[in-house]
Amino acid sequence: MEFVSKRSSSAQLLSIDGSMRRWVLVGIFFVALIMRLLVLIYVGHEPRKFYTYDSDGYERRALNLLHYHVFSSSEYPPFVPDLDRTPIYPGFIAGLYAVFGQAPIVVVLFQIWLGSCTAMLTYALARALRLSYCVGAIAALAVALEPISIMTANRILTETLFTFVLVLSLWLLVSYWRTSNMWMLIGAAISFGCLSLVRPVSQFLPLVLLPLFVGAMWRSAWRKLALAMLVFVVLSMSLTYSWAYRNYRQTGVFTISTIGDVNLLYYRARAVQAAVDGTTQDEAWEKINRRIAHITAQLQLTTAEKTRLQRREALAILSRYPGLTLLMTLKGAVRMVVDPGYTITCSMLDRWSTSFDCFPGKSSMNESGMLQKALDRFRMMSLVQQVTLVWSVLLLVWMYISLAIALVLLFRKRSWLVLALLSVVVLYFIALSAGAEANSRFRIPLVPLLAILAGVGTEQLWRRWQGYAQPRRL
Repeated sequence: MEFVSKRSSSAQLLSIDGSMRRWVLVGIFFVALIMRLLVLIYVGHEPRKFYTYDSDGYERRALNLLHYHVFSSSEYPPFVPDLDRTPIYPGFIAGLYAVFGQAPIVVVLFQIWLGSCTAMLTYALARALRLSYCVGAIAALAVALEPISIMTANRILTETLFTFVLVLSLWLLVSYWRTSNMWMLIGAAISFGCLSLVRPVSQFLPLVLLPLFVGAMWRSAWRKLALAMLVFVVLSMSLTYSWAYRNYRQTGVFTISTIGDVNLLYYRARAVQAAVDGTTQDEAWEKINRRIAHITAQLQLTTAEKTRLQRREALAILSRYPGLTLLMTLKGAVRMVVDPGYTITCSMLDRWSTSFDCFPGKSSMNESGMLQKALDRFRMMSLVQQVTLVWSVLLLVWMYISLAIALVLLFRKRSWLVLALLSVVVLYFIALSAGAEANSRFRIPLVPLLAILAGVGTEQLWRRWQGYAQPRRL
Protein backbone atom coordinates (compact mmCIF):
# COMPACT_ATOMS: atom_id res chain seq x y z
CA MET A 1 0.00 0.00 0.00
CA GLU A 2 1.26 3.49 -0.82
CA PHE A 3 0.64 6.81 0.91
CA VAL A 4 2.09 9.06 -1.79
CA SER A 5 0.11 12.02 -3.14
CA LYS A 6 0.48 13.01 -6.77
CA ARG A 7 1.97 16.34 -5.76
CA SER A 8 3.52 17.56 -2.58
CA SER A 9 2.28 20.76 -0.99
CA SER A 10 5.52 22.42 -2.06
CA ALA A 11 4.91 21.53 -5.68
CA GLN A 12 1.34 22.78 -5.45
CA LEU A 13 2.59 26.09 -4.04
CA LEU A 14 5.01 26.50 -6.91
CA SER A 15 2.56 25.46 -9.63
CA ILE A 16 -0.42 27.73 -8.92
CA ASP A 17 -1.81 29.21 -12.11
CA GLY A 18 -0.88 32.61 -13.48
CA SER A 19 -4.11 34.27 -12.41
CA MET A 20 -3.63 33.23 -8.78
CA ARG A 21 -0.01 34.35 -8.87
CA ARG A 22 -1.05 37.80 -10.03
CA TRP A 23 -3.60 38.07 -7.23
CA VAL A 24 -0.97 37.08 -4.66
CA LEU A 25 1.31 39.84 -5.94
CA VAL A 26 -1.55 42.35 -5.91
CA GLY A 27 -2.21 41.30 -2.32
CA ILE A 28 1.44 41.83 -1.36
CA PHE A 29 1.39 45.29 -2.95
CA PHE A 30 -1.64 46.28 -0.89
CA VAL A 31 -0.11 44.82 2.26
CA ALA A 32 2.90 47.09 1.70
CA LEU A 33 0.64 50.06 0.98
CA ILE A 34 -1.61 49.51 3.99
CA MET A 35 1.27 49.00 6.43
CA ARG A 36 2.85 52.29 5.38
CA LEU A 37 -0.48 54.11 5.47
CA LEU A 38 -1.15 52.79 8.98
CA VAL A 39 2.00 54.52 10.21
CA LEU A 40 0.86 57.73 8.48
CA ILE A 41 -2.53 57.50 10.19
CA TYR A 42 -0.87 56.79 13.53
CA VAL A 43 1.56 59.73 13.51
CA GLY A 44 0.14 62.03 10.82
CA HIS A 45 -1.61 64.31 13.33
CA GLU A 46 1.84 65.85 14.00
CA PRO A 47 3.49 67.16 10.79
CA ARG A 48 6.90 67.35 12.51
CA LYS A 49 6.90 63.55 12.50
CA PHE A 50 7.72 63.75 8.80
CA TYR A 51 11.04 65.42 9.64
CA THR A 52 14.31 64.34 11.18
CA TYR A 53 17.86 65.75 11.20
CA ASP A 54 18.43 65.83 7.43
CA SER A 55 14.85 66.54 6.36
CA ASP A 56 14.85 70.32 6.79
CA GLY A 57 17.96 70.62 4.64
CA TYR A 58 16.42 68.61 1.81
CA GLU A 59 13.24 70.69 1.95
CA ARG A 60 15.16 73.99 2.06
CA ARG A 61 17.09 73.04 -1.07
CA ALA A 62 13.82 72.01 -2.73
CA LEU A 63 12.18 75.36 -1.92
CA ASN A 64 15.19 77.27 -3.22
CA LEU A 65 15.01 75.25 -6.43
CA LEU A 66 11.29 75.93 -6.70
CA HIS A 67 11.26 79.64 -5.91
CA TYR A 68 14.74 80.88 -6.87
CA HIS A 69 15.95 78.20 -9.33
CA VAL A 70 19.17 77.73 -7.37
CA PHE A 71 20.57 74.66 -5.59
CA SER A 72 21.51 76.00 -2.18
CA SER A 73 20.85 75.32 1.48
CA SER A 74 20.97 79.02 2.35
CA GLU A 75 17.83 80.31 4.06
CA TYR A 76 18.07 83.80 2.56
CA PRO A 77 19.78 85.50 -0.40
CA PRO A 78 22.54 85.69 -1.35
CA PHE A 79 22.50 81.94 -1.97
CA VAL A 80 25.74 80.01 -1.48
CA PRO A 81 26.16 77.07 -3.92
CA ASP A 82 25.59 73.80 -2.07
CA LEU A 83 28.14 70.98 -2.07
CA ASP A 84 26.81 68.75 0.68
CA ARG A 85 23.90 67.15 -1.14
CA THR A 86 23.15 65.74 -4.58
CA PRO A 87 20.25 67.16 -6.59
CA ILE A 88 17.70 64.44 -7.31
CA TYR A 89 15.95 64.12 -3.94
CA PRO A 90 15.54 67.91 -3.45
CA GLY A 91 14.41 68.03 -7.09
CA PHE A 92 11.93 65.24 -6.37
CA ILE A 93 10.46 67.27 -3.49
CA ALA A 94 10.45 70.48 -5.55
CA GLY A 95 8.57 68.74 -8.36
CA LEU A 96 5.88 67.46 -6.01
CA TYR A 97 5.55 70.88 -4.37
CA ALA A 98 5.26 72.54 -7.78
CA VAL A 99 2.36 70.28 -8.73
CA PHE A 100 0.54 69.79 -5.42
CA GLY A 101 1.63 72.76 -3.30
CA GLN A 102 4.00 72.92 -0.35
CA ALA A 103 2.58 70.03 1.63
CA PRO A 104 5.05 67.53 3.17
CA ILE A 105 2.30 64.90 3.34
CA VAL A 106 2.37 64.78 -0.48
CA VAL A 107 6.03 63.70 -0.37
CA VAL A 108 5.19 61.09 2.25
CA LEU A 109 2.25 59.71 0.26
CA PHE A 110 4.37 59.44 -2.88
CA GLN A 111 7.10 57.68 -0.90
CA ILE A 112 4.52 55.27 0.48
CA TRP A 113 3.59 54.41 -3.09
CA LEU A 114 7.28 54.07 -4.07
CA GLY A 115 7.93 51.80 -1.10
CA SER A 116 5.05 49.56 -2.15
CA CYS A 117 6.32 49.49 -5.74
CA THR A 118 9.76 48.50 -4.42
CA ALA A 119 8.22 45.29 -3.07
CA MET A 120 6.98 44.52 -6.60
CA LEU A 121 10.35 45.40 -8.12
CA THR A 122 11.98 43.01 -5.66
CA TYR A 123 9.80 40.24 -7.05
CA ALA A 124 10.71 41.30 -10.60
CA LEU A 125 14.44 41.27 -9.78
CA ALA A 126 14.18 37.78 -8.27
CA ARG A 127 12.44 36.50 -11.38
CA ALA A 128 14.96 38.21 -13.68
CA LEU A 129 17.63 36.27 -11.77
CA ARG A 130 15.67 33.13 -12.74
CA LEU A 131 14.64 32.36 -9.21
CA SER A 132 11.26 30.77 -8.57
CA TYR A 133 7.93 32.52 -8.16
CA CYS A 134 7.95 31.39 -4.54
CA VAL A 135 11.31 33.09 -3.86
CA GLY A 136 10.14 36.30 -5.49
CA ALA A 137 6.86 36.35 -3.55
CA ILE A 138 8.61 35.69 -0.22
CA ALA A 139 11.12 38.47 -0.92
CA ALA A 140 8.37 40.93 -1.92
CA LEU A 141 6.39 40.12 1.23
CA ALA A 142 9.48 40.64 3.40
CA VAL A 143 10.02 44.08 1.87
CA ALA A 144 6.32 44.86 2.36
CA LEU A 145 6.49 44.02 6.07
CA GLU A 146 9.96 45.34 6.98
CA PRO A 147 9.36 47.84 9.83
CA ILE A 148 12.24 50.26 9.22
CA SER A 149 11.36 50.65 5.54
CA ILE A 150 7.72 51.17 6.51
CA MET A 151 8.50 53.91 9.03
CA THR A 152 11.14 55.65 6.90
CA ALA A 153 8.67 55.99 4.01
CA ASN A 154 6.82 58.40 6.32
CA ARG A 155 9.80 60.70 6.66
CA ILE A 156 11.38 63.20 4.29
CA LEU A 157 14.53 61.17 3.73
CA THR A 158 16.28 59.74 0.69
CA GLU A 159 16.10 56.06 1.64
CA THR A 160 12.75 55.19 0.04
CA LEU A 161 13.56 56.81 -3.33
CA PHE A 162 17.12 55.49 -3.25
CA THR A 163 16.01 51.91 -2.60
CA PHE A 164 13.43 52.09 -5.39
CA VAL A 165 16.02 53.36 -7.90
CA LEU A 166 18.60 50.79 -6.74
CA VAL A 167 16.29 47.82 -7.26
CA LEU A 168 15.09 49.28 -10.58
CA SER A 169 18.72 49.70 -11.70
CA LEU A 170 19.61 46.12 -10.83
CA TRP A 171 16.47 44.78 -12.54
CA LEU A 172 17.29 46.68 -15.73
CA LEU A 173 20.89 45.45 -15.65
CA VAL A 174 19.96 41.79 -15.09
CA SER A 175 17.26 42.06 -17.75
CA TYR A 176 19.91 43.20 -20.22
CA TRP A 177 22.16 40.29 -19.29
CA ARG A 178 19.25 37.92 -19.91
CA THR A 179 17.84 39.47 -23.10
CA SER A 180 20.71 41.49 -24.69
CA ASN A 181 18.20 44.31 -25.21
CA MET A 182 20.32 47.44 -25.66
CA TRP A 183 17.56 49.69 -24.33
CA MET A 184 17.71 47.77 -21.04
CA LEU A 185 21.44 48.47 -20.85
CA ILE A 186 20.96 52.17 -21.57
CA GLY A 187 18.17 52.31 -19.00
CA ALA A 188 20.38 50.58 -16.43
CA ALA A 189 23.27 52.99 -17.04
CA ILE A 190 21.02 56.05 -16.73
CA SER A 191 19.37 54.61 -13.64
CA PHE A 192 22.71 53.94 -11.93
CA GLY A 193 23.83 57.46 -12.81
CA CYS A 194 20.68 58.87 -11.22
CA LEU A 195 21.17 56.60 -8.21
CA SER A 196 24.42 58.36 -7.35
CA LEU A 197 22.64 61.71 -7.58
CA VAL A 198 20.12 60.53 -5.00
CA ARG A 199 22.84 59.40 -2.58
CA PRO A 200 26.53 59.70 -3.49
CA VAL A 201 27.52 56.50 -1.68
CA SER A 202 26.64 54.57 -4.85
CA GLN A 203 28.92 56.53 -7.20
CA PHE A 204 31.47 53.71 -7.53
CA LEU A 205 28.92 50.91 -7.85
CA PRO A 206 28.98 50.78 -11.69
CA LEU A 207 32.74 50.18 -11.55
CA VAL A 208 32.31 47.45 -8.94
CA LEU A 209 29.66 45.74 -11.07
CA LEU A 210 31.71 45.91 -14.27
CA PRO A 211 33.52 42.54 -13.77
CA LEU A 212 30.15 40.81 -13.47
CA PHE A 213 29.52 41.54 -17.14
CA VAL A 214 32.16 38.94 -17.94
CA GLY A 215 30.40 36.27 -15.88
CA ALA A 216 26.94 37.19 -17.17
CA MET A 217 27.95 37.46 -20.85
CA TRP A 218 30.73 34.92 -21.14
CA ARG A 219 29.07 33.27 -24.13
CA SER A 220 28.85 36.55 -26.06
CA ALA A 221 31.41 37.75 -28.57
CA TRP A 222 34.15 39.80 -26.96
CA ARG A 223 33.27 42.87 -29.03
CA LYS A 224 29.68 42.79 -27.78
CA LEU A 225 30.92 42.34 -24.21
CA ALA A 226 33.39 45.23 -24.52
CA LEU A 227 30.76 47.50 -26.06
CA ALA A 228 28.25 46.71 -23.29
CA MET A 229 30.80 47.41 -20.56
CA LEU A 230 31.86 50.64 -22.26
CA VAL A 231 28.30 51.92 -22.71
CA PHE A 232 27.39 51.04 -19.13
CA VAL A 233 30.34 52.64 -17.38
CA VAL A 234 30.69 55.71 -19.61
CA LEU A 235 27.00 56.62 -19.61
CA SER A 236 26.47 56.04 -15.88
CA MET A 237 29.67 57.77 -14.76
CA SER A 238 29.20 60.68 -17.17
CA LEU A 239 25.77 61.38 -15.72
CA THR A 240 27.09 61.14 -12.17
CA TYR A 241 30.14 63.31 -12.64
CA SER A 242 28.35 65.97 -14.63
CA TRP A 243 27.23 67.14 -11.18
CA ALA A 244 30.82 67.07 -9.94
CA TYR A 245 31.73 69.31 -12.88
CA ARG A 246 28.93 71.70 -11.88
CA ASN A 247 30.37 71.83 -8.36
CA TYR A 248 33.85 72.46 -9.71
CA ARG A 249 32.66 75.33 -11.88
CA GLN A 250 30.88 76.97 -8.97
CA THR A 251 33.23 76.31 -6.05
CA GLY A 252 36.50 74.88 -7.39
CA VAL A 253 35.84 71.48 -5.75
CA PHE A 254 35.45 68.51 -8.12
CA THR A 255 33.12 66.28 -6.14
CA ILE A 256 29.52 65.19 -6.44
CA SER A 257 29.08 65.77 -2.70
CA THR A 258 31.08 66.73 0.37
CA ILE A 259 28.77 64.81 2.69
CA GLY A 260 31.33 61.98 2.76
CA ASP A 261 33.93 64.38 4.15
CA VAL A 262 31.42 65.69 6.67
CA ASN A 263 30.64 62.14 7.83
CA LEU A 264 34.34 61.29 7.91
CA LEU A 265 34.98 64.19 10.27
CA TYR A 266 31.73 64.66 12.18
CA TYR A 267 31.04 60.98 12.87
CA ARG A 268 34.09 58.80 12.34
CA ALA A 269 36.94 61.06 13.43
CA ARG A 270 34.77 62.41 16.23
CA ALA A 271 34.07 58.89 17.56
CA VAL A 272 37.77 57.98 17.53
CA GLN A 273 38.74 61.29 19.18
CA ALA A 274 36.13 60.75 21.90
CA ALA A 275 37.54 57.28 22.59
CA VAL A 276 41.07 58.66 22.78
CA ASP A 277 40.17 61.55 25.08
CA GLY A 278 37.65 59.61 27.18
CA THR A 279 35.00 62.29 26.55
CA THR A 280 31.54 62.37 25.03
CA GLN A 281 31.24 62.63 21.27
CA ASP A 282 29.77 66.11 21.54
CA GLU A 283 32.85 67.27 23.47
CA ALA A 284 35.12 65.64 20.91
CA TRP A 285 33.28 67.41 18.10
CA GLU A 286 33.62 70.79 19.81
CA LYS A 287 37.37 70.22 20.07
CA ILE A 288 37.71 69.29 16.37
CA ASN A 289 35.41 72.07 15.24
CA ARG A 290 37.31 74.72 17.19
CA ARG A 291 40.54 73.70 15.51
CA ILE A 292 39.03 73.79 12.02
CA ALA A 293 37.28 77.12 12.66
CA HIS A 294 40.54 78.61 13.95
CA ILE A 295 42.59 77.47 10.94
CA THR A 296 39.86 78.56 8.50
CA ALA A 297 39.69 82.05 10.00
CA GLN A 298 43.44 82.39 10.37
CA LEU A 299 44.23 81.40 6.78
CA GLN A 300 40.98 82.81 5.32
CA LEU A 301 40.31 79.55 3.50
CA THR A 302 37.94 79.28 0.56
CA THR A 303 35.18 76.65 0.41
CA ALA A 304 37.42 74.30 -1.55
CA GLU A 305 40.32 74.78 0.86
CA LYS A 306 38.10 74.24 3.90
CA THR A 307 36.77 71.00 2.39
CA ARG A 308 40.32 69.75 1.88
CA LEU A 309 41.21 70.80 5.44
CA GLN A 310 38.28 68.83 6.89
CA ARG A 311 39.27 65.73 4.96
CA ARG A 312 42.91 66.11 5.99
CA GLU A 313 42.06 66.55 9.68
CA ALA A 314 39.72 63.55 9.67
CA LEU A 315 42.23 61.27 7.96
CA ALA A 316 44.98 62.43 10.33
CA ILE A 317 42.92 61.38 13.38
CA LEU A 318 41.89 58.05 11.84
CA SER A 319 45.41 57.14 10.69
CA ARG A 320 46.90 58.13 14.06
CA TYR A 321 44.75 55.55 15.86
CA PRO A 322 44.29 52.59 13.45
CA GLY A 323 43.12 50.19 16.14
CA LEU A 324 40.35 52.47 17.36
CA THR A 325 39.44 53.27 13.76
CA LEU A 326 39.06 49.58 12.94
CA LEU A 327 36.99 49.01 16.08
CA MET A 328 34.75 51.97 15.25
CA THR A 329 34.26 50.63 11.70
CA LEU A 330 33.40 47.13 12.90
CA LYS A 331 30.90 48.49 15.42
CA GLY A 332 29.30 50.53 12.65
CA ALA A 333 29.02 47.49 10.40
CA VAL A 334 27.40 45.47 13.20
CA ARG A 335 24.92 48.27 13.95
CA MET A 336 24.05 48.58 10.29
CA VAL A 337 23.40 44.85 9.96
CA VAL A 338 21.65 43.97 13.24
CA ASP A 339 20.12 47.16 14.67
CA PRO A 340 16.35 46.47 14.70
CA GLY A 341 15.58 50.17 14.29
CA TYR A 342 15.57 51.16 17.93
CA THR A 343 15.92 54.91 17.46
CA ILE A 344 13.37 55.33 14.68
CA THR A 345 10.85 53.11 16.48
CA CYS A 346 11.37 55.01 19.71
CA SER A 347 11.01 58.45 18.12
CA MET A 348 8.66 57.83 15.18
CA LEU A 349 6.05 55.76 17.01
CA ASP A 350 5.90 57.99 20.08
CA ARG A 351 2.76 59.86 19.04
CA TRP A 352 3.25 62.78 21.41
CA SER A 353 6.97 63.48 20.98
CA THR A 354 8.64 65.41 18.16
CA SER A 355 12.18 64.58 19.32
CA PHE A 356 14.46 62.91 16.79
CA ASP A 357 16.19 60.84 19.48
CA CYS A 358 15.27 58.33 22.15
CA PHE A 359 17.65 60.05 24.53
CA PRO A 360 17.55 63.84 24.06
CA GLY A 361 20.97 65.36 24.62
CA LYS A 362 22.77 62.31 23.26
CA SER A 363 23.91 62.88 19.72
CA SER A 364 24.74 59.24 19.06
CA MET A 365 23.73 55.73 20.04
CA ASN A 366 27.47 55.01 19.85
CA GLU A 367 28.00 56.05 23.48
CA SER A 368 29.10 53.95 26.44
CA GLY A 369 26.24 52.61 28.56
CA MET A 370 23.65 53.12 25.83
CA LEU A 371 22.70 49.43 25.68
CA GLN A 372 21.48 49.37 29.28
CA LYS A 373 19.66 52.67 28.75
CA ALA A 374 18.04 51.23 25.64
CA LEU A 375 16.79 48.20 27.58
CA ASP A 376 15.42 50.42 30.32
CA ARG A 377 13.74 52.66 27.74
CA PHE A 378 12.16 49.61 26.06
CA ARG A 379 10.21 48.82 29.23
CA MET A 380 8.70 52.31 29.12
CA MET A 381 7.64 52.12 25.46
CA SER A 382 4.08 51.79 24.26
CA LEU A 383 2.75 48.41 23.14
CA VAL A 384 2.94 49.53 19.48
CA GLN A 385 6.63 50.36 19.85
CA GLN A 386 7.43 47.12 21.66
CA VAL A 387 5.59 44.97 19.12
CA THR A 388 7.35 46.77 16.25
CA LEU A 389 10.79 46.17 17.75
CA VAL A 390 10.05 42.51 18.52
CA TRP A 391 8.75 42.00 14.98
CA SER A 392 11.86 43.67 13.56
CA VAL A 393 14.12 41.38 15.60
CA LEU A 394 12.21 38.27 14.52
CA LEU A 395 12.34 39.35 10.88
CA LEU A 396 16.11 39.87 11.12
CA VAL A 397 16.61 36.45 12.73
CA TRP A 398 14.57 34.76 9.98
CA MET A 399 16.33 36.73 7.28
CA TYR A 400 19.88 35.94 8.37
CA ILE A 401 19.24 32.26 9.07
CA SER A 402 17.60 31.86 5.66
CA LEU A 403 20.35 33.92 4.05
CA ALA A 404 23.05 31.61 5.42
CA ILE A 405 21.19 28.60 3.98
CA ALA A 406 20.83 30.41 0.65
CA LEU A 407 24.55 31.15 0.40
CA VAL A 408 25.41 27.47 0.87
CA LEU A 409 22.71 26.36 -1.57
CA LEU A 410 23.66 28.84 -4.29
CA PHE A 411 27.32 27.89 -3.91
CA ARG A 412 26.52 24.19 -4.26
CA LYS A 413 24.33 24.84 -7.30
CA ARG A 414 27.00 27.12 -8.78
CA SER A 415 24.50 29.93 -9.24
CA TRP A 416 27.40 32.32 -9.55
CA LEU A 417 25.56 35.29 -11.05
CA VAL A 418 22.89 35.40 -8.34
CA LEU A 419 25.46 34.86 -5.62
CA ALA A 420 27.94 37.40 -6.99
CA LEU A 421 25.48 40.18 -7.84
CA LEU A 422 23.59 40.19 -4.54
CA SER A 423 26.68 39.62 -2.39
CA VAL A 424 28.79 42.26 -4.15
CA VAL A 425 26.12 44.96 -3.83
CA VAL A 426 25.44 44.15 -0.16
CA LEU A 427 29.14 44.10 0.74
CA TYR A 428 29.75 47.30 -1.23
CA PHE A 429 27.24 49.27 0.83
CA ILE A 430 28.36 47.75 4.12
CA ALA A 431 32.01 48.57 3.37
CA LEU A 432 31.31 52.19 2.42
CA SER A 433 28.67 52.87 5.07
CA ALA A 434 30.23 51.22 8.12
CA GLY A 435 31.32 53.89 10.57
CA ALA A 436 30.18 55.76 13.62
CA GLU A 437 27.27 57.21 11.62
CA ALA A 438 25.91 53.77 10.61
CA ASN A 439 22.50 52.68 11.88
CA SER A 440 19.48 50.72 10.75
CA ARG A 441 18.55 53.37 8.15
CA PHE A 442 21.65 52.44 6.17
CA ARG A 443 20.35 48.87 5.83
CA ILE A 444 17.12 49.88 4.06
CA PRO A 445 18.56 49.75 0.49
CA LEU A 446 19.89 46.26 1.23
CA VAL A 447 16.58 44.84 2.45
CA PRO A 448 15.30 43.79 -1.02
CA LEU A 449 18.59 42.01 -1.79
CA LEU A 450 18.74 40.32 1.61
CA ALA A 451 15.07 39.37 1.22
CA ILE A 452 15.76 37.65 -2.13
CA LEU A 453 18.54 35.59 -0.55
CA ALA A 454 16.30 34.85 2.44
CA GLY A 455 13.59 33.75 0.00
CA VAL A 456 15.99 31.23 -1.53
CA GLY A 457 16.84 29.84 1.90
CA THR A 458 13.20 29.76 3.03
CA GLU A 459 12.13 27.88 -0.11
CA GLN A 460 14.86 25.33 0.54
CA LEU A 461 13.73 24.91 4.15
CA TRP A 462 10.14 24.48 2.98
CA ARG A 463 11.11 21.83 0.44
CA ARG A 464 13.22 19.99 3.00
CA TRP A 465 10.40 20.06 5.54
CA GLN A 466 7.94 18.80 2.93
CA GLY A 467 10.36 16.00 2.11
CA TYR A 468 10.46 14.92 5.77
CA ALA A 469 6.70 15.31 6.16
CA GLN A 470 5.90 13.30 3.00
CA PRO A 471 4.56 9.82 3.92
CA ARG A 472 6.87 7.01 2.86
CA ARG A 473 6.03 3.82 1.09
CA LEU A 474 5.08 0.93 3.32
